Amino acid sequence: SSDLGRIRGDILNLTALLCGNRFGRGLIIPGGTRYNLDRERKTTLLKRLRTSLKELYHASDLLWRSPSVMARFEGCGTVDKETALSLGLVGPAARASGLERDCRKNFPSPAYIKTPLRIVKEAAGDVYSRAFIRRGELEASAEYIEKILSDTPDSPSGETCQEKEFLNPASLKYSIAPDHLAFAMEEGWRGEVCHAAVTDRQGNLRTYKIID
Repeated sequence: SSDLGRIRGDILNLTALLCGNRFGRGLIIPGGTRYNLDRERKTTLLKRLRTSLKELYHASDLLWRSPSVMARFEGCGTVDKETALSLGLVGPAARASGLERDCRKNFPSPAYIKTPLRIVKEAAGDVYSRAFIRRGELEASAEYIEKILSDTPDSPSGETCQEKEFLNPASLKYSIAPDHLAFAMEEGWRGEVCHAAVTDRQGNLRTYKIID
């Protein structure tokens, strides 16, 4: 609907407030983040997030309260657990069929170990279940973001990292092992995303591939 499109724009603007870019580019860099989060920015983020979520829940409820929509959701397009296993489904599609496949739990990064994310799962495997997963993940993500922002210590306003420290590879606080093949898994909006990296004898990246 047009309401959801407008709210999506509001959420993208929150990303711009945090990262300086509506698509999340520019904040995360090798070894950390480009700048720290000050109290003013954090307070603004929380306030605008709660406003957008309130509007989003209201728009979403219009869908769930519509009998004609529910008639097209319940019992339609069912994929049972056994079929999901045989197809190798991942992400929300797998979780809607009763499989607990989520890289944030199965291959957690330190952030998800320290602060676990609530994993939403259904069992019916129909369109209703897949839509319910999306609604549940919206709520779980909102809970997670609020907790992370609330637990993040305030930094002095305007404090930034020096870009030159991260533009020079020699200044990074870690080293890359030579002659290695490495994998990393993360959860994308459709399911697992696999990163594969190969280094040469000097420890430089020879190949880097992302499989979504």
